[in-house]
Amino acid sequence: MLKELLEKYNQLNIDSIEAVEKDDVEKLNILLEEKDVIIEKIDNLNYTLDEFKKYAQEIDLINVENQLERIIREKQKEIKEKIKSTAINKSAVGAYGNISSTNVSMLNKRI
Repeated sequence: MLKELLEKYNQLNIDSIEAVEKDDVEKLNILLEEKDVIIEKIDNLNYTLDEFKKYAQEIDLINVENQLERIIREKQKEIKEKIKSTAINKSAVGAYGNISSTNVSMLNKRI
């Protein structure tokens, strides 16, 4: 039973990686909820640490988990960069708008 649950968990990790790469947030949320259910089921099982390690190594669980974590961090960094860039652009547009309205009013006074 433990092995089957770990295999399902690992497949959900692989599917989560694909969802992150495709920016499919809705699917990712569903997958994360399914992972939580599997974690609860695993917690309710009786198994030894050696059994867990053995099955986790067989399906390369640690590497897949690390890959998912890395991809999520990269996506977070990418989104933060976009937010920062958007904020800078918004600030520049606002400053430009203030300068141009000031110059226009000065021109109107001279004429």
